Amino acid sequence: MKASYAANAKLFHYFHNHIEALYRYLDKDRTAEAVQYLESLRSPIEAVTQHLWVGDEVVDYLINSKFTLAASWEICTSKRPNRC
Repeated sequence: MKASYAANAKLFHYFHNHIEALYRYLDKDRTAEAVQYLESLRSPIEAVTQHLWVGDEVVDYLINSKFTLAASWEICTSKRPNRC
């Protein structure tokens, strides 16, 4: 549970930093830079291979990113039995 809390705290920290960066760009009417920044964030997200779809984009991303993380640690899941 401690590791889970630490991971969530780290994600919140990253999320907060991204929102702050976007706010600064948009506050200065630098929309082109804001869009470019968002595009740079999309690349890693698009790299996540979807294994499960529930119909909600946010939930789909979160679940599938965990599958990708598990695979990177060579952890087998019931949805990925032949990919260990």
